[in-house]
Amino acid sequence: IVYANRAMCNLKLKRYKLAVTDCDAAIQLDDGYTKAYLRRGIAKRRLQKLSEARADLEVVIHREPHNKEAAEHLRCTIIELERAAPKQQTESRFEEIEPETNAAAGAGEQGVA
Repeated sequence: IVYANRAMCNLKLKRYKLAVTDCDAAIQLDDGYTKAYLRRGIAKRRLQKLSEARADLEVVIHREPHNKEAAEHLRCTIIELERAAPKQQTESRFEEIEPETNAAAGAGEQGVA
């Protein structure tokens, strides 16, 4: 409980990495302590580790289906994941196109010299 309480303090202070570390310790000592999963999920969301946050928050919802705080964070995490997905697809497409573009540009430069 001490680690999870300190994690809450770290969340309030926006020390999200420390909050995750404290929650990890709390879960290692008692993996049934649902508040530690909730706090770790919130911290991971703030760190933009959205898939990991979603997994933690889903544990909370599974154990406590009426937990409004967890439900709201899970809802927001899912929205953020959906928004991030198109950006990741666009970035990966750009990376696929970029080497071809650079190769063509390099060939053109060699012909000019």
